[in-house]
Amino acid sequence: MIYSLSGIEREQQPELFEQLFRLRYDVFVKQRLWALPSCGGLEIDNYDTPEAQYFFGVDDGGKLVSHARLTPTLTQSLLADVFPHLVEQTTAVRDPAVYEVTRYIVPPKRGRRSLYTTAKAELMLAALEWCKQLRITHLHAVVDSAALPSFIEACSEVRPMGLPQSYGGGQGVPGGGETVAVRCAVTDRAIRDVKSFGGLGMRQRDISSDGYFHSSHL
Repeated sequence: MIYSLSGIEREQQPELFEQLFRLRYDVFVKQRLWALPSCGGLEIDNYDTPEAQYFFGVDDGGKLVSHARLTPTLTQSLLADVFPHLVEQTTAVRDPAVYEVTRYIVPPKRGRRSLYTTAKAELMLAALEWCKQLRITHLHAVVDSAALPSFIEACSEVRPMGLPQSYGGGQGVPGGGETVAVRCAVTDRAIRDVKSFGGLGMRQRDISSDGYFHSSHL
């Protein structure tokens, strides 16, 4: 199930957010060796603000298994602040109708590619439908170059904004790699593509009184 909470609700759901920040530490600091500020096994950065919108994939046991964070590019854009050189187009990186996706996590399911595909599609679909409700027109993201084909496979509206470039010393250095900036239009076509990619079919979504954005199959 996908839940969505804003940064304002962080104090109301401390256990879920602690799971998130600990998962981010495990994935990005311990596994990927990124040089990120962390404390006590938690990875929290300056984009974790009240304006951020968080999407949580939670299993039946209440364990966090996937995540994506959306931030308004006018005030919180990793692409504009750190990676502006990745954009080779005249497209404005900061725009009131554009949000940015960061801290995207969907761990691979060993031996079950279909489960991974479904989890990825559910997360993408929740983000796209949330954006459509708020009349957000595009999503930006900085992704590993190797992951670009999988995002294009999931959604034909995904487009690179420039050529791939190295970061952190490149692929031969611990914590380094190659990255590319991408842009995805929030359209009905994008939503249809992601549903088809994940085999999700029809879905039911509603925002309940507890602040969660629930997702369930019909």
